[in-house]
This record gives sequence, C-alpha cells and structure tokens, in this order.
Amino acid sequence: MLLLGTKNVVPQDLAVNELINLGTNYSVWCKTVNGVKAFSRTDTSVTLQQQGKYHITAVFVAGGEAGIVTFQALSNGVAIPGILTSETITTADTQIRTFVIDFYVTVDSSCVLGVKAITPQTIAFQNTGVESTISSVVVNIDKVVGAYA
Repeated sequence: MLLLGTKNVVPQDLAVNELINLGTNYSVWCKTVNGVKAFSRTDTSVTLQQQGKYHITAVFVAGGEAGIVTFQALSNGVAIPGILTSETITTADTQIRTFVIDFYVTVDSSCVLGVKAITPQTIAFQNTGVESTISSVVVNIDKVVGAYA
C-alpha cells in the first residue's frame, strides 16, 4: 500500500470559499511508476497521479461564526457531490467541533491512439460554510488498489 499523511496544527482563519492549508507531510510511502510518483503536493492540494483507487480521510478541528460550518472536498477544482461535512455553531468563537470526510477516488486511464494516458485527480478541501477557524488538519491518503511496481 502507498500512503501520504499530512497535518497542520497552525490555526487558520478561513473566509467563505477559501481552501484549507494541508500543512506538511508527516508520513509518506510512495513509489515511482514509469517516472511518475503516486502523490504530488501543494500547500492546499494533493494530486493523485497513478492509476488506481485511493482512500481519503480528512479530519478538521474547527469553530467559527454562529451558523453552519461546512467543509467540502474538491476534485480538480470542482465540488464532489455529497462529500462534505457540516456542524452547527450556536455560539461564535467558543464552540469547537471535529469534522470528518471519508471517501474513495478513482484515478483512471485511457488509451488514445495506442498511448496510455492517466487522468490525475487533484484533491483539495474548501470552507463553504460560514467563516471558520481551523486549529488542526489531518489528511491521510492510501492507495488501496493499483500497480505498485
């Protein structure tokens, strides 16, 4: 199994529609296939670059303005329908909640003119509810099906 674990314990004040900073890698087991690593990273996203199935679990500890705090998973910049987590905050800046998103992503391939091409998936998380403050982010990604050699 290939895996990537990221964490960020630096508080983040997030405006509506702002992307969540995933922090730094705390655990990595990755192999290169045909010159391509399974994972590529930026501060706010992870690109899944090898064909297969990936299991993703994201845990956020956050509070915010009074209202509904919502975190949405994105794939290639587009919201993934139904892959979100929400909690109601009734007292601004005093309530803390734990949010969990758990899902699978398929990275597929196609054959165009006899050439195999992988269609990478770039995963990110966005604050789509009220303004919030995240105190902890942990994202774990396991490649559970696919070639590892």
